[in-house]
Amino acid sequence: MAKLVVFSLFGILGFHFISSIYSWYDQIFWLDIPMHLIGGMWVALLFIYLFEKNMHDLRRVHFLKALVLCLGFVALIGILWEFYEYLADVYIFKIHPLFEVTNPKNYPDTLTDIVNDLVGGFLSLSLVYALRRRESTQIQNSVNIAPVDKWGQQAPIK
Repeated sequence: MAKLVVFSLFGILGFHFISSIYSWYDQIFWLDIPMHLIGGMWVALLFIYLFEKNMHDLRRVHFLKALVLCLGFVALIGILWEFYEYLADVYIFKIHPLFEVTNPKNYPDTLTDIVNDLVGGFLSLSLVYALRRRESTQIQNSVNIAPVDKWGQQAPIK
Protein backbone atom coordinates (compact mmCIF):
# COMPACT_ATOMS: atom_id res chain seq x y z
CA MET A 1 0.00 0.00 0.00
CA ALA A 2 2.98 2.33 0.57
CA LYS A 3 3.77 2.34 -3.17
CA LEU A 4 0.14 3.15 -3.99
CA VAL A 5 0.20 6.10 -1.58
CA VAL A 6 3.48 7.48 -2.94
CA PHE A 7 2.80 7.00 -6.66
CA SER A 8 -0.74 8.37 -6.43
CA LEU A 9 0.59 11.44 -4.57
CA PHE A 10 3.03 12.16 -7.41
CA GLY A 11 0.23 11.72 -9.94
CA ILE A 12 -2.17 14.03 -8.12
CA LEU A 13 0.44 16.73 -7.43
CA GLY A 14 1.79 16.49 -10.97
CA PHE A 15 -1.66 16.98 -12.45
CA HIS A 16 -2.36 19.81 -9.99
CA PHE A 17 0.79 21.72 -10.91
CA ILE A 18 0.19 21.26 -14.64
CA SER A 19 -3.40 22.42 -14.15
CA SER A 20 -2.18 25.47 -12.24
CA ILE A 21 0.50 26.38 -14.79
CA TYR A 22 -1.89 26.12 -17.74
CA SER A 23 -4.80 27.76 -15.82
CA TRP A 24 -7.03 24.74 -16.31
CA TYR A 25 -8.77 25.50 -13.01
CA ASP A 26 -9.92 28.83 -14.50
CA GLN A 27 -10.81 27.37 -17.90
CA ILE A 28 -12.57 24.21 -16.66
CA PHE A 29 -14.76 25.40 -13.80
CA TRP A 30 -15.57 21.90 -12.51
CA LEU A 31 -11.98 20.57 -12.46
CA ASP A 32 -11.62 21.56 -8.81
CA ILE A 33 -14.40 19.13 -7.78
CA PRO A 34 -12.84 15.83 -8.93
CA MET A 35 -9.42 17.00 -7.78
CA HIS A 36 -10.71 17.49 -4.24
CA LEU A 37 -12.59 14.17 -4.36
CA ILE A 38 -9.39 12.41 -5.47
CA GLY A 39 -7.37 14.37 -2.91
CA GLY A 40 -9.73 13.28 -0.15
CA MET A 41 -9.44 9.69 -1.33
CA TRP A 42 -5.66 9.95 -1.25
CA VAL A 43 -5.63 11.43 2.26
CA ALA A 44 -7.88 8.58 3.43
CA LEU A 45 -5.48 6.06 1.88
CA LEU A 46 -2.62 7.77 3.70
CA PHE A 47 -4.62 7.58 6.94
CA ILE A 48 -5.32 3.87 6.42
CA TYR A 49 -1.67 3.17 5.65
CA LEU A 50 -0.44 5.06 8.73
CA PHE A 51 -3.18 3.58 10.93
CA GLU A 52 -2.42 0.02 9.94
CA LYS A 53 1.34 0.52 10.11
CA ASN A 54 1.32 2.09 13.58
CA MET A 55 -1.89 1.01 15.30
CA HIS A 56 -4.27 -1.78 14.30
CA ASP A 57 -5.53 -3.93 11.50
CA LEU A 58 -8.41 -1.97 9.98
CA ARG A 59 -10.60 -5.08 9.96
CA ARG A 60 -10.58 -5.19 13.76
CA VAL A 61 -11.81 -1.61 14.22
CA HIS A 62 -15.47 -0.66 14.27
CA PHE A 63 -16.33 1.10 11.00
CA LEU A 64 -17.79 4.19 12.70
CA LYS A 65 -14.67 4.63 14.82
CA ALA A 66 -12.46 4.32 11.74
CA LEU A 67 -14.77 6.70 9.85
CA VAL A 68 -14.60 9.41 12.52
CA LEU A 69 -10.82 9.16 12.78
CA CYS A 70 -10.34 9.06 9.02
CA LEU A 71 -12.68 11.97 8.25
CA GLY A 72 -11.07 14.02 11.02
CA PHE A 73 -7.69 13.43 9.39
CA VAL A 74 -9.10 14.24 5.94
CA ALA A 75 -10.70 17.44 7.27
CA LEU A 76 -7.44 18.53 8.90
CA ILE A 77 -5.44 18.01 5.72
CA GLY A 78 -8.23 19.60 3.64
CA ILE A 79 -8.21 22.74 5.78
CA LEU A 80 -4.42 22.93 5.61
CA TRP A 81 -4.69 22.59 1.81
CA GLU A 82 -7.17 25.50 1.72
CA PHE A 83 -4.65 27.61 3.64
CA TYR A 84 -2.05 26.61 1.05
CA GLU A 85 -4.39 27.63 -1.79
CA TYR A 86 -5.04 31.00 -0.16
CA LEU A 87 -1.36 31.69 0.50
CA ALA A 88 -0.45 30.57 -3.04
CA ASP A 89 -3.05 33.02 -4.39
CA VAL A 90 -1.58 35.83 -2.28
CA TYR A 91 2.16 35.23 -2.64
CA ILE A 92 2.59 33.26 -5.87
CA PHE A 93 -0.28 34.24 -8.14
CA LYS A 94 -0.81 37.72 -6.56
CA ILE A 95 -4.59 37.42 -6.95
CA HIS A 96 -5.47 39.47 -3.87
CA PRO A 97 -3.30 41.19 -1.32
CA LEU A 98 -2.89 39.79 2.14
CA PHE A 99 -5.08 41.28 4.90
CA GLU A 100 -7.48 42.80 2.40
CA VAL A 101 -11.11 41.74 2.53
CA THR A 102 -11.37 38.80 0.17
CA ASN A 103 -14.15 38.05 -2.24
CA PRO A 104 -17.02 36.48 -0.26
CA LYS A 105 -17.74 34.22 -3.25
CA ASN A 106 -14.59 32.28 -2.31
CA TYR A 107 -16.11 31.04 0.96
CA PRO A 108 -18.65 28.69 -0.65
CA ASP A 109 -15.84 27.37 -2.86
CA THR A 110 -13.72 26.64 0.21
CA LEU A 111 -16.61 24.87 1.94
CA THR A 112 -17.39 22.88 -1.22
CA ASP A 113 -13.74 21.88 -1.46
CA ILE A 114 -13.72 20.59 2.13
CA VAL A 115 -17.00 18.71 1.59
CA ASN A 116 -15.54 17.12 -1.56
CA ASP A 117 -12.44 16.14 0.43
CA LEU A 118 -14.66 14.47 3.02
CA VAL A 119 -16.77 12.67 0.40
CA GLY A 120 -13.61 11.36 -1.25
CA GLY A 121 -12.29 10.24 2.15
CA PHE A 122 -15.55 8.45 2.92
CA LEU A 123 -15.53 6.68 -0.45
CA SER A 124 -11.92 5.59 -0.06
CA LEU A 125 -12.33 4.32 3.50
CA SER A 126 -15.56 2.52 2.62
CA LEU A 127 -13.98 0.82 -0.37
CA VAL A 128 -10.84 -0.27 1.48
CA TYR A 129 -12.87 -1.37 4.51
CA ALA A 130 -15.20 -3.46 2.31
CA LEU A 131 -12.29 -5.02 0.42
CA ARG A 132 -10.45 -5.86 3.63
CA ARG A 133 -13.59 -7.38 5.19
CA ARG A 134 -14.15 -9.47 2.07
CA GLU A 135 -10.52 -10.60 2.14
CA SER A 136 -10.85 -11.46 5.82
CA THR A 137 -14.02 -13.47 5.19
CA GLN A 138 -12.38 -15.42 2.35
CA ILE A 139 -9.37 -16.23 4.55
CA GLN A 140 -11.62 -17.30 7.44
CA ASN A 141 -13.68 -19.52 5.16
CA SER A 142 -10.59 -21.21 3.77
CA VAL A 143 -8.88 -21.69 7.16
CA ASN A 144 -12.03 -22.07 9.28
CA ILE A 145 -11.06 -19.41 11.82
CA ALA A 146 -13.61 -17.77 14.07
CA PRO A 147 -15.31 -15.04 12.01
CA VAL A 148 -15.38 -11.33 12.80
CA ASP A 149 -18.84 -9.77 12.98
CA LYS A 150 -19.88 -6.62 11.11
CA TRP A 151 -18.63 -4.43 13.98
CA GLY A 152 -15.13 -5.88 13.91
CA GLN A 153 -15.54 -8.03 17.03
CA GLN A 154 -14.66 -11.73 17.30
CA ALA A 155 -17.87 -13.67 16.68
CA PRO A 156 -18.50 -16.85 18.68
CA ILE A 157 -17.76 -20.13 16.92
CA LYS A 158 -20.93 -22.08 16.27
